[in-house]
Amino acid sequence: MIYFEKNGACIICNNGLLNISLMGTIEELSERKLDDRGEILDIFCRLEYIINEIIILNLNVNSREKFLIILDCVDLFSKIKILNNWKILNNRNKEILLCLEEVRNGFAHSWSDREVKYKGIKFAVNLEKFKKDFLYVWHQIIEIYRKHQPNPIELLKSYKKINNTCKSKKGTVGT
Repeated sequence: MIYFEKNGACIICNNGLLNISLMGTIEELSERKLDDRGEILDIFCRLEYIINEIIILNLNVNSREKFLIILDCVDLFSKIKILNNWKILNNRNKEILLCLEEVRNGFAHSWSDREVKYKGIKFAVNLEKFKKDFLYVWHQIIEIYRKHQPNPIELLKSYKKINNTCKSKKGTVGT
């Protein structure tokens, strides 16, 4: 589970461990160059993680871990369409995300940006438009998640319950 603060800071509770994570506030993302393959693939991993969480929250899944296995078999294009069909993601954001995804796919399947295009223009030439669109959509996705996110008090209760269970079974909580 994750919880986003208003400033974009993120708390992740996973298997009883509570971590403060920088999923990426708008300010942090805008400072990144986003001009190489590794950076692009990294930001899309973060984006897809949040999209998965939105889908899970809207389905009230009992077994989160099992459902994540299923979601891992669904491509980002299909996840975007699901959120649009559910009226969670509007058409404008869907279209921008689909264009952005083409860049992700380009970098995932090639070694250089020479073959990658954004909106029909070479990526290196259209980098600023890509960054502007990505930052816009990142903000939109975070806001969508914040509307659906778990209550932070419930998140903390879950963490404490898991933590206490781990203590009673092992004597200490693993790191």
